[in-house]
Amino acid sequence: DIDLLAIDVANRLAVIDVETSCVDGLLLRGVSHLEWVARNFANLRRTFQGAVIDVGARPRLFLVAPQFSPLFRSAVRQMAGLEIEYLRYHCADVSGTTGILLERVDGEG
Repeated sequence: DIDLLAIDVANRLAVIDVETSCVDGLLLRGVSHLEWVARNFANLRRTFQGAVIDVGARPRLFLVAPQFSPLFRSAVRQMAGLEIEYLRYHCADVSGTTGILLERVDGEG
């Protein structure tokens, strides 16, 4: 299951997958979701008829987790043809409520 399917500011589809622990399988799951979106693009366009979707643009992939291993980062660097962004999340106390802060992780290191 895709955790969240969105349309970004450039009208590109965006697959967003979230994991609650450091799991290298998140990358494989996300890439398989991109493949599913490509195979089912016509159905998605019918489902979201009112939305403007750039049909010529490749979908983006956002992977969200509390941490990413060196193996994960290395694998992402080898997938130059895909637009993959990964974000580390942090839980924080915000006025007695739990807030979630997202930090973009660069592909280095």
